Amino acid sequence: MKHQTHRSAATGAAVIAAATSLAALHPALAQQQDCQPAFNSKSVVDPPQDDLRYGSQLALDRETCVVGARGSAFVMQRGNASWAPPVELIPDQPDLYGFGLGVAIENDWIVVGATAANSSGAACFFRYDQPSNQWHHHSTVFPSNARRDAQVGFAVAISGDNAVIGAPEIIRNGFGQAWTYHFNGSQWVEQQTLQPSDHQSHDHFGGAVAIDGDVLAVASQNKDNTGQTWEDGMGAVYLFRWNDAAQQWQEEAFLTSNDPIEGERDRFGFALDLQDQTLLVGTNPVSYSHNPAGSAYIHRYDGHTWPYEAKLTASDGSGADRFGAAVALDSGLALVGAWGVWSTGDECPFPQICDAGAAYLYKRDGTRWSEQAIFTSHDIAQHDAFGWDVELWRTSALAASFADDDGARDTGAVYGYDFANGDGNCLPPTLRIDTDCPNAKAATITWDATTPGGRVALVYSPSPGTHTVPNAFPCAGTRIDLNPNGLRLALTADSDPNGAGSIHVNIPNPACGGQLQLIDLTNCAISNLATIR
Repeated sequence: MKHQTHRSAATGAAVIAAATSLAALHPALAQQQDCQPAFNSKSVVDPPQDDLRYGSQLALDRETCVVGARGSAFVMQRGNASWAPPVELIPDQPDLYGFGLGVAIENDWIVVGATAANSSGAACFFRYDQPSNQWHHHSTVFPSNARRDAQVGFAVAISGDNAVIGAPEIIRNGFGQAWTYHFNGSQWVEQQTLQPSDHQSHDHFGGAVAIDGDVLAVASQNKDNTGQTWEDGMGAVYLFRWNDAAQQWQEEAFLTSNDPIEGERDRFGFALDLQDQTLLVGTNPVSYSHNPAGSAYIHRYDGHTWPYEAKLTASDGSGADRFGAAVALDSGLALVGAWGVWSTGDECPFPQICDAGAAYLYKRDGTRWSEQAIFTSHDIAQHDAFGWDVELWRTSALAASFADDDGARDTGAVYGYDFANGDGNCLPPTLRIDTDCPNAKAATITWDATTPGGRVALVYSPSPGTHTVPNAFPCAGTRIDLNPNGLRLALTADSDPNGAGSIHVNIPNPACGGQLQLIDLTNCAISNLATIR
């Protein structure tokens, strides 16, 4: 349900006020919420087609989802309760081979990879036209230095006016590359080639990418971190941050699994999602001696580095589940796909169903992540691979079953779910800010999923970091994701009876690039970081 918002008594206040003590916050009690999934719709292509593999990739932005398929891509829109039938995206060029393998969406832009176009691959940009309520092909980009069989567009991501396009070179067993593109107001212009200094053949750099604001991540899922043969590649993730002074993306961190399976291929970085200075990394291990279930890892930026925060595993995990082969992150929730899960048990003889698949939902509480729910298909069938890809936005979840056979062999399907508990939803508080830096003046701050009628506090810092509310202050012991240098209380406000709120504030230009975080003063739950940009 979409929350109504109201203007609080804080409307019109300056968001960057004089330093205010956290003692102004009210005391709080901890509260635990659980999430329960409810199926709402199953999306299929009509008529069904053999080997379409609808659901090979998913990308979700609010209530619009782009679905990758074999040689095609589709857009589906959420209505009041369920998802409308998909509409196919039509590129201007008919010979974009491999179209649909990588997909991304944000606001009015969709990016679709075409991995075999022009021998090396390409990426297509589509733009939404509001008067016609249609998506139109805007342009196709071909990176200037891509090698033959590079598979450009295997992975794509977009944030604001920036996009990143990966080319893992799996076919040619190459190093892999990635490119950033910037929208200059009329065209998407190639900006920078990304390739780490320690690259090696078979690394598959660019097999997964993610971008959020001024941070992007590129995975080398097959990187060999053991010094042995390439078959033992454990995987790695490289993080880059935009340096405005240098006008380029600069490598900031190199991450590997903190508990790799010795001598096996973890493929750390097989899947990625990045939001609000939090990185979710999935694995898809290939074992030569045993079958690990898989895992996913949370890393959170502390203002300087990207330390490990948590490892996610399935409560009922067993061998070859492929847990971590797909991941999604949104506002303190994580969804992890496990397309190899069998219907019951850890073996797959008749009458069990092999590769039925599942998806697992997790919720953040401070630095702890706890499993909240398990999603499975209501019409489970052999080798459907439910959870092949997953997506998440607020209390809406999607799980792809690219090998679903309803009406045709491997035609594919996408399942939609909502999750809530009783009379409230299970979301952590969600914070958003709508402004336009560097000329920020008036801005609108909105939030939801807080205690109905309760009081909230908005805290500001110039940069991300880690700070624990000291003893003797309300919400003592609560960890917030802000740098203590420059930390200050911006304002307090009241949520409406639905737990939502909206305020208008004035933001001085020096605050651009800073971070806001909300604290629910009833239960001390914290929101995502919202960047002023």
